[in-house]
This record gives sequence, C-alpha cells and structure tokens, in this order.
Amino acid sequence: MDNGSSPQFVASLHNYAVNSTNLHVLPLGRNFGIAAALNLGIAEAKSRDAEFVLLLDHDSIAEAGLLDGLLLAMKETQHSGEKIAAIGAKIFDPRSGEELGFYRMHNGHWDKIKCEVSTHGLLPCDYLNSSGSFIPISAFEDIGPFNEQFFVDHVDTEWFMRAQSLGYACYGFCGGALEHYMGDAVIRYWLFGWRHMPRRSPQRHYYIVRNSLWLYRYAYVPLAWKFNNFIKLLFTLLYFSLFDMQRADQFKRILKGLIDGIKGEHRAA
Repeated sequence: MDNGSSPQFVASLHNYAVNSTNLHVLPLGRNFGIAAALNLGIAEAKSRDAEFVLLLDHDSIAEAGLLDGLLLAMKETQHSGEKIAAIGAKIFDPRSGEELGFYRMHNGHWDKIKCEVSTHGLLPCDYLNSSGSFIPISAFEDIGPFNEQFFVDHVDTEWFMRAQSLGYACYGFCGGALEHYMGDAVIRYWLFGWRHMPRRSPQRHYYIVRNSLWLYRYAYVPLAWKFNNFIKLLFTLLYFSLFDMQRADQFKRILKGLIDGIKGEHRAA
C-alpha cells in the first residue's frame, strides 16, 4: 500500500514489482491515513484468498524466518481453540538498540515484559504494535476494521482493545525479531534512571493527544489504561513544550489535539 507518495516514487515501486508474482503495488493517490491503508490492504489480501496478513510499516525490516515462525505459532495457538486476534513480532529500534517489549496491564499499571522471561516463545499481552502483527483474516472480519477516523496514532491500540472486549487474545512472539523505528528520533532522558523514548513531530503529537481523548469515551477501554495514558499525556505536554527544539509548535499542536479531542465530533468504529 502506498499512502500518497509522489508519482515518480510510485512508478519506481511498479518497476520494482513488475518481475514479481508475489508483489503488488496499490497506490492510494493521497494520504488517507494508516487505518484506511491497512483496511484496504487486508481487503486486497482477502480477495486473493489469503488466510493471514502480516502488517509492516515502510521502515520495518523482518528477520529471516520471522514469517514462518509467526505462522507456526499461530497454527499451534489456534489449535488450542483460543480466539487469537494477532501474534506480534519482537521489535527492536536500531537507534537505541533496545527491545521495545510487550505490555500487559497488571494491578492498575502497565508492565513491560521482555522476551527473556518467556519459556515457550509466546507472551500474553494486551495490545501490539500494528507493524509486525500477524492477523487471521477471519478474526479481523469478526473484530471489524481499523477505525479510519483515528488516521494514524492509537489505531492499533483501539483495535486490540476492541478485540479484547470481544474475547480475543494477542501474544508477543519471541522467536523472531523486527527492526522498526519508533518516532523520528530517540530521546535519552533521566527519570529515576536513564530511559529512552521516541521523539515525534508536533503533528504526530496532535493525533496522539486527540485520539487518546477519543479513546477515553470507549466503554471497552479499561479505566486503568485511561488513567495511565492521561499521566503520559501530561508528561508529553510538559517535556515537549519545554525542552523540544520545536517547543512552540509542539505546544500549539498538543493544545489543538486537546481541544479537538474534547470538542471534535467522533464516532466509534
């Protein structure tokens, strides 16, 4: 799926794909957002009789054997009779060299779980990053499409929480890795120890804030997630409005996200 690249770039993609029977380029003409692109791509895969889809961003690089490992893990897990929304690859950001880990809500707060604690290759978690998610198309049809109003951020968060409310589970897969860039850059900061976080543009923070407030309206989004997310939004506002190189633009877009999140019209998927 090409979400609004230049005609020259789209032409180069077509030239690259022309000799492949397994590579198909679907240009959208303009940027409709990640949710729309994913929905259209999954519909195309279904039309070609695919049973599963592996979602990947343009900057994601899969380790050799990852797809085979995800398929085997999915088949084994489905055989147990459990309803599976997705199994997601272990993700590394090459700039920090860190495994991003998987998240699970425990006693009202988020626990980050990394693969070294897994003894069987799969870690139960509450949601996954869309890039690296291996999804059965039958589950996608039952859960429903990604919410295109969200456009970009929290598209995956909303979908996985909706899936969980319908009795679906998701797992992190420790048997294969995906190289993936989170944000425009990586920021190293100290808060009771050195930590890393992604640095995002003012426009991305607009969507993060707006979409977070939209999620607060959803009955199936856990109250503990809403509380933890609100604390994170306050940190985002303070840090990027005070210390970012684009601090004025960051403040304006975050404030706009707050206003649109509170006042803007929104409908559930």
